Amino acid sequence: MANSKLYELVILFNPNAEEEKIDALMKRIHDLISKSSGELLKSDNWGKKRLAYTIDDLREAIYIYDEFRLPTSVVAEVDRILKISEIVIRHMIVKKPDVLQKAALSAEKEDNQSKEGETDSNEQVQ
Repeated sequence: MANSKLYELVILFNPNAEEEKIDALMKRIHDLISKSSGELLKSDNWGKKRLAYTIDDLREAIYIYDEFRLPTSVVAEVDRILKISEIVIRHMIVKKPDVLQKAALSAEKEDNQSKEGETDSNEQVQ
């Protein structure tokens, strides 16, 4: 999974959609993630919520949030599946910053800063 990135996906479903259709679409996406050597990290159903503005004369939507690690080449396929679905009102896939990579970089910076501090204090002692 060297070429995989961390992504967040939020989907707004039509509130009148059958639960079976929503479950089937989510299963299709989750299966695609697992078959593409990806990893589903989190999946939350936020339930039916009021929209900030009307979309297609709808005032509410069913929100589902997923977090996954996936090869970048497969993200377009997830996007395509959601675009052609009739029960999806809106969706958004966002590349999430890799926390582990950021943590490693910040730890490296701290090590460099502490080494510089040690050098300065050693010079003052002599």
